[in-house]
Amino acid sequence: MREAVALLEAREPNAKYLAAAELALVPGFELLATAQGGVTRLRQMILLLAVQGRLVARQEGDESANQALNRIRSAEARLIAEGKIKQAKAGSTISDDEVPFEIPAGWAWARLSQLTSILNGRAYSKQELLDAGTPVLRVGNLFTSKHWYYSNLALDEGKYCVAGDLLFAWSASFGPFIWPGPKVIYHYHIWKLSPHSERDLNKSYLYTFLLEKTQEIKASGHGVSMIHMTKEAMEKIVVPVPPLAEQHRIVARVEELMKLCDVLEQSGRLADEQHARLTSTLFDALAASESAHALAENWQRVAEHFDLLLDRPEAIDALEQTILQVAVRGLLVPQGASKELSDRFQSRVVDGRQRQSVEVPLTNARATHAVSDGERSFTAPDEWSWVRIEDICDVQGGIQKTQLRRPVKNHFPYLRVANVQRDRLCLDRVERYELSHGEVEKWALKAGDLLVVEGNGSADEIGRCAIWDGSIAPCVFQNHLIRVRPDIEETVGFLKLFLNSPDGTAEMKRLAITTSGLYNLSVGKI
Repeated sequence: MREAVALLEAREPNAKYLAAAELALVPGFELLATAQGGVTRLRQMILLLAVQGRLVARQEGDESANQALNRIRSAEARLIAEGKIKQAKAGSTISDDEVPFEIPAGWAWARLSQLTSILNGRAYSKQELLDAGTPVLRVGNLFTSKHWYYSNLALDEGKYCVAGDLLFAWSASFGPFIWPGPKVIYHYHIWKLSPHSERDLNKSYLYTFLLEKTQEIKASGHGVSMIHMTKEAMEKIVVPVPPLAEQHRIVARVEELMKLCDVLEQSGRLADEQHARLTSTLFDALAASESAHALAENWQRVAEHFDLLLDRPEAIDALEQTILQVAVRGLLVPQGASKELSDRFQSRVVDGRQRQSVEVPLTNARATHAVSDGERSFTAPDEWSWVRIEDICDVQGGIQKTQLRRPVKNHFPYLRVANVQRDRLCLDRVERYELSHGEVEKWALKAGDLLVVEGNGSADEIGRCAIWDGSIAPCVFQNHLIRVRPDIEETVGFLKLFLNSPDGTAEMKRLAITTSGLYNLSVGKI
C-alpha cells in the first residue's frame, strides 16, 4: 500500500508510472478499505488524485486546456453581449498564492466564473409554498427529505433546473449535485452552475472538482448551523482545468474506482454486521454467566476468536464493559467469605457512619431500607448483600451557579460536569466560585469522594462517575454533580466499578427523569 501511495504522489504523471501505481493500488484497495473509515479515505484520495492530474495519463494529440478556455471566453463574451448573463465581479487574474498545487503540462487554471454562470434560485416565504403546483427543489430534497413544496409559478417563469444540471447546495447541508430530473424550480439555497460552453467543459469533471473541494469551500463560508456562501466567493474559486479529452478520461476513471469503493463499502458493511453478531453473541453469553464454571466455559469461546473479535475498537469497548459486568456480579474472583467477615463488614459500616456524623454532619437522615427481589438486577453470591447507596454513603448535591458566585475576592476552584468523565478526571480547565464564610467546609471535596454526573443530553453519559483524587485543595463542586462519600473509604473503588458497569448504568437510566431530552438524576435517585 505504501508503494501505491508513493507512486500516486509522484509529481510527473506518465503512462509507465500510472501502470505501476494501478497495479500496486488495486490489491491495496481492499486492505485500506478494511481499516476504520478506510473506504471514505479511499474516495477522498481518488478525488484528490483526479483533480491534481495524477489519476490518468495524458495522451498524445490532446489539445491544451488553453484552447478550450479561449472558446469558453468567447462564449462568455457572447452571452454577456446578448444580456443573458452579467459580467462576473471576480477578476480573471490568478495570483501564485491562490494556486494550491502544481498542475501537469497542458492544464490551466481558471476561476469558476470564467467557466460557468453561477445562478441562485428563488426565495420563497412559507405563504408562497403550496401543496400542489410546480415543484420547488429545496436543499432537503437533495439529501433525505421526500416532502416537496410547490409554487403557483409556471416553470418558464421561475428559475428552474433540468436533468443533468450541476447544482451546489450551500445552507445547512453542503455540496455539489448532478440533478437527475425532472424539470423543477430551485430554492435560493442552491446555486446552479451553467457552463458558458458545454462543448468545452465536462460538467462531471467540474462536479468531481467541487466534490473534492467541498470541505475547503465550506470552511471559507460563514455561519454555524447554516453555512452562507456569497456569489462572489463562489466565483473566485480557482479550478484546475485539464484538456477536454483528459476531462472525459478522468470522469470515467473516477466512476470506475467509485464503483469499486461501493463494492468494498457493501462488503465492509456485511463484515461489520457479521462481526457485531459474533461479538454480541459471545460477549452476551460471557456477561450472562451465572457461575465461575460457566464463566470459564464462555471465556474459552471468546479466547478461540480473540484475534477476530479484537481487531476493531468497538469490540474492545464491548469487552471492557463485559469484564466490568462479570466483576461486579462476583464472578471474576473466587468467593468464600465467611459469615464472620460479613458481620465484621456490617460493623465497620456502623462505625464508619458514626465517625462521619462526628466529622461532617450527615446531609440526610440515614436509615437502612430493604432491597426487594424485584430491584435486584442479578443473583449475587451468597456472601454478598444488596444495600442502597444511602445505607453505606453520605450523598450530597453541589452548589448552584448564580451571579452571586462570580469570582471576586473569596473564590475557590470548583468542578463542573466537564471535569468528571467516566472513570477519569479532566482538570485542564477548572473554574472558580465565590463562597461565603463556612461554605468551603460544607461543600469541600476530599480524596476518595465519588462524583456522579447528575444530567446529560445523552442517555449513555447519564450518571458517569469518577473518584476525586484530591489534587486541588480546597475544591468544591457544582450542583450538576453529586458527591457520594462512602462510610468505609475502601468501598469507593467497587462502588465506582458498579455504577460505571452495564448493570449500574442501566439502573441509573431507569431512575433518570427525562425532560426535553435531558436525563436527570437527583440526590434522592442516587
